[in-house]
Amino acid sequence: SKAVDSYGKEISLAPGVSRKRVISAETARELQEILSEAVSEGTGKSAQIPGYRVGGKTGTAQKPREGGSGYEPGRYVASFVGFAPVEDPSVAAIVIIDEPKTAIWGGVVAAPAFKNIVEFSLRRLKIAPKVAN
Repeated sequence: SKAVDSYGKEISLAPGVSRKRVISAETARELQEILSEAVSEGTGKSAQIPGYRVGGKTGTAQKPREGGSGYEPGRYVASFVGFAPVEDPSVAAIVIIDEPKTAIWGGVVAAPAFKNIVEFSLRRLKIAPKVAN
């Protein structure tokens, strides 16, 4: 099976992998808007990039106990996953911080790292800003 990369070049998919739509275009657009609001108004504000609409989701999880039930006190994984620009996604990234030290919240420790990585990537790929901030 074949696919097209972001540069329009045809690429081969791994054997046994095929492309199949799993949600409608309308549902995908709705999710883009919801995830954009999570960054513009919610816990992902630290992922905002001037000139771009960013969509994403923060995550904070307590680590499970090794070899038992329950969770390890004081041990967390913080994350942020997102994409930009929302209107025509070109860059997607996930930042996972295992046992963060300064704070446990994904919006506090992972979202700023996502911002730095994706902002650099957008500029490097010469993807022009579309939003006046």
